[in-house]
Amino acid sequence: MNKRQGIYVLSIADKSYIGSSIDLNNRIYEHIRTLKKNEHHNIHLQRAFNKHKHIEILPIPVIKEENVIKLEQQLLDEFIDTGVLYNIARD
Repeated sequence: MNKRQGIYVLSIADKSYIGSSIDLNNRIYEHIRTLKKNEHHNIHLQRAFNKHKHIEILPIPVIKEENVIKLEQQLLDEFIDTGVLYNIARD
């Protein structure tokens, strides 16, 4: 399977987690795997998953690798102070 790089958004209830990867499918799989095992590194996302047991996934492929981190950071900067993200840190 070909690797796709890009941004992904994981949504549970009314909040989301934004991330990026050079291998979207593998990174999303790892998030789901650790959430199901109750071992996710983000305690806020883990608690929401434990409560709601449902997650929506939006992968956003990005063609140019140098744009992946830049776009992720722009999204984090835009939404981090709104209270709608599970992300803990800006960068």
